[in-house]
Amino acid sequence: MSYRIALATAAGMLLAAAAVTPARADPVLDYTIGASLQHSDNINYSATDPVSANVLAPTLAFNVVEQGATLSATAAGSLEYRDYLGGEFGNELRTLFSGQADWHISPERFDWSFADNVGRQPINALQSNSPGNQQQTNVFSTGPTLRAKFSDVLHGLFNLRYTNSYADTTKDFNSNRLGALGSLLYQLDPANTLSGSLTASQTRYIESDSKPFDYDREDAYVGYQRTTPAFSLEAAVGYSWLNMRHGDSRSGSLLRGSLHWNPSAATSLGVNVDREYSDAAQDLVFTPAQLGNVGIGSGINGAVIAPQVYVENRIGFDINHRQDTFRLGIAPFWRKLDYVGDPLSDQRSAGYYASADYYLRPTFWLDFYAGQERRKYTAIERTDDDLRYGISLNLQRTRHWLWSLLLEHQRRDSNGVDSSYSENSVMLSIAWRR
Repeated sequence: MSYRIALATAAGMLLAAAAVTPARADPVLDYTIGASLQHSDNINYSATDPVSANVLAPTLAFNVVEQGATLSATAAGSLEYRDYLGGEFGNELRTLFSGQADWHISPERFDWSFADNVGRQPINALQSNSPGNQQQTNVFSTGPTLRAKFSDVLHGLFNLRYTNSYADTTKDFNSNRLGALGSLLYQLDPANTLSGSLTASQTRYIESDSKPFDYDREDAYVGYQRTTPAFSLEAAVGYSWLNMRHGDSRSGSLLRGSLHWNPSAATSLGVNVDREYSDAAQDLVFTPAQLGNVGIGSGINGAVIAPQVYVENRIGFDINHRQDTFRLGIAPFWRKLDYVGDPLSDQRSAGYYASADYYLRPTFWLDFYAGQERRKYTAIERTDDDLRYGISLNLQRTRHWLWSLLLEHQRRDSNGVDSSYSENSVMLSIAWRR
């Protein structure tokens, strides 16, 4: 089911973008077709019985951007078919996808929106991320958006959304959601806007064992937005009410904030702050820009796929600098999850994801990346320290053909029984880029 939803959504976005896109110099659709051969000295991430393996993997990656009068869409994704040449594991298809499309049925008045996020998460977050402990997850949503213009400075917005969340193995995660949002926006001047919003939603889990976690939610908050060419700020402060249909009701404050600043054409800085109720389905929503950084240290990796609601406190930073021959990015974060009625799952985590590119020549460059995350499960006194880093040598032989050689190391240091591991791998890949 998750594959069908993801592939249908991806195909629909691609076809729609192609159908309405006028001729232009820059392509709307970029894609890469390739294959890789990887050798790992511990493919099963085992502390006591490491297995060496060779993996052949054909891949397809794509990126779509469309900003038209009829359709606005942005999407990115990858498909990888992994063939374990020694039969250590069954062959598998791995899918990553993030996409958002808005069909402007009546421009500036009535839109229909689609969004889909497909990822891979552990079946059991306390075990290693071996191939046997991985599952596909999918969060798909759709619904209408209505806009009203009461005056030049006062606008209204109303939307309805249906959301389906799905996991291949952890069936008690699967749910259907229906939500509504109403907002009034008052434009102080071209750069500053005030808003007030009310939301209501209901979440119903599909499996009978998850029915005790059904809940309804209402939010009320005020917001402020400032946008200039070099600076943007979005902030919201409010309150949330949760009606746990088979348990005690909960309520608490809501805080969301994001700030982005471009002090120069080469440098950008960002910070995000959140304090609100959330759950695993909301945690699995990420943007196409984040797709390449979904891994250790990203803060969107290794989620506990379960139906429980939690209070999330999070601070994240994003720093990027680019020169003609050099690019550097680093994104540290801190996160705290307190589960409603289930303190055994409470978590504290902190980490970072960093990447750098250095061009020796325009067609010959080095990529480096590193991610580290410490996750503490406070009630069971479990601590996992995950680390991954790698370096690749890249050669672009022609405008379309790219060769890469990647060396990677990853490990986990844990106080859990037989939970630590170390893995080294080398991968040679060839790709054709559009």
